[in-house]
Amino acid sequence: MEAMKTEAPTKGFFSRLFGRSHSDNEEAPATPDPTGTKVSRPAGSWKPPSQPVTLTTLNFQKFLRENPRAVIDFWASWCRPCKALSPMLTATARSYPGGLAVGKVNIDHEPSLARDWGVKSIPTLVIFCDEVAVGRSVGVQGSAVLRSKLDHALRHCAAE
Repeated sequence: MEAMKTEAPTKGFFSRLFGRSHSDNEEAPATPDPTGTKVSRPAGSWKPPSQPVTLTTLNFQKFLRENPRAVIDFWASWCRPCKALSPMLTATARSYPGGLAVGKVNIDHEPSLARDWGVKSIPTLVIFCDEVAVGRSVGVQGSAVLRSKLDHALRHCAAE
C-alpha cells in the first residue's frame, strides 16, 4: 500500500491565505491590499480612531487599509509589561503630529497573527506606513524612547 504523500505548504499557499509570503526571517512584511484598491481620501481628511482598535484576523487588513499611519501592539492580558506600555502608547499616539492609529492584537486570542508577524516576545509594536511595516519595537521603554522610535520609523510617511 502506497503511503499518502503530503506536501509542505508553498509560498503561494501562505500568500493566498494571509495576503503575504510566510517567512520566519521577515522583520517587516509588506501587506498589500488583496483587492488591489486603495482607500481614497481627500487630502487632510484622515483622522485616526480616538481609541485603540481590537484587531482580529477578520479586521486586521481593513484596519491597515483605512489607517495610513498605524502602530499594532501585540500583547496578552497576563503580561505586566504589556499593561505598563498600553496607556503610554495610547497617550503618545493621541499626541502624535498628524495622528497615529493604534491597533491591539491579543496573542492569546489571535495566535496566527502573532505567528504571521514573527512575534516572539511581548509586548511587540509593529509600525506601519501605508500598509507596509516600517519599524518594530520589543519590550517596554519610556515615552521619549517610544516617541523617538515612532519618529524614526515614520520619517518618510506622509500624513494624509
